[in-house]
Amino acid sequence: MNKIIVRAAAIGDAGGIARVHVDTWRTAYRGIVSNAHLAAISYEKSEANWASAMKEGARICYIAQEGSGRIVGFACGGAIREPVPGYSGEIYAMYIVQPFQRHGIGQRLLAAAADELLRRGISSIVVWALAENPCKAFYEKLGGAPVAEKTIEIGGKSLREIAYGWTDIRTLTAAKKGNAMTEWCKTMDDRLWLPPERTKYSAEEAVFIRKALRLRRGQRVLDAPCGAGRIAFHLARAGCIVTGLDLRPQFIARAKAAFRREKLTARWVVSDLRSLSFSEEFDAIYNWFGSFGYFSDAEYADLVRRYARALRPGGRLLIDEPNRESVLRHFLPRMGDDSNYNVDHWDGRTQRCISKWYINGKLDPKNVSSMRFYTPAQMRALFERAGLRVEAAFGGPGGDSYRRSSRRLIMVGVK
Repeated sequence: MNKIIVRAAAIGDAGGIARVHVDTWRTAYRGIVSNAHLAAISYEKSEANWASAMKEGARICYIAQEGSGRIVGFACGGAIREPVPGYSGEIYAMYIVQPFQRHGIGQRLLAAAADELLRRGISSIVVWALAENPCKAFYEKLGGAPVAEKTIEIGGKSLREIAYGWTDIRTLTAAKKGNAMTEWCKTMDDRLWLPPERTKYSAEEAVFIRKALRLRRGQRVLDAPCGAGRIAFHLARAGCIVTGLDLRPQFIARAKAAFRREKLTARWVVSDLRSLSFSEEFDAIYNWFGSFGYFSDAEYADLVRRYARALRPGGRLLIDEPNRESVLRHFLPRMGDDSNYNVDHWDGRTQRCISKWYINGKLDPKNVSSMRFYTPAQMRALFERAGLRVEAAFGGPGGDSYRRSSRRLIMVGVK
């Protein structure tokens, strides 16, 4: 298949959109809508309708286009046309010509449309689909839930329609290829960020972090993001003065409870990393185990500068991420069983791994991630541009030096 681009439609695209609309109606609704009605649909009338609608400018429209210029699919939407409680927007129509179906184009179109609707202040959407149309499974797979039904008449025949709804369309925009997960913390399940099986490694990892950062009793350390404080707990036990920062209040609450049980003290802050505003307060800062990579490159360049500003002169920053070389060498596009699994895709253009979790064979739209993997050179550049001198690069919490075959890339820089 030729490369497909997805872009905003222009008025001059009305003819191509009309052809897709008519052709897909005649294939998708054969046997559902009367043959006489399908035969009566014309390209000319459809083109005039689309041109008129696009001139009005009230709806958004995205097209999928071959390199030759041929339009092979489209999605359009806007404000909801008839009330469905709890929803403010609607995808009015989305069609892809048959040879181009099942190639991910529909998901890209829906993500692009959802992204534009979100920019216009619409955060929830429905899409209506005929109950007899097998393509409704596409919406179900993307996490659309049946939220309403109605009966309509097409060509003298009564047909049942189902509205599939998404209460938060960020779950659709997150699935867009290469998108940074700027709001991942508001959608993904806690169990994916705080897997209970990691707890048994906490003491060992804390020992490594303390050595790598050369932390001594009485020194101040920032754990950001801290999760439920599983590493901070052991550093506090070792006599460090701990500050833990995380955006999720429930994580901070768990950390506080664990510290209270052991009569340990710490300062806890509920805040977004991107708002970090400390100045020369800490002897060491660490970002540990899978917490780095979800934001955009610009956001991470700014975050590392904020980390550096929060360090005292001579202070150290440690950032841990999966080793890109090892991940790509042993890349598994799918893991799990037949019903519950995750599907991974490497986007070389954006250098991000897109992961989608499926539960009982259906996409769980809350749990879609997009993670940027930095090379050692790229990570070093982040540190150096923030005024930090790279002191060491480790390949894991065992303390071995980084190698291309290492499972992790752990970089330490000094202010």
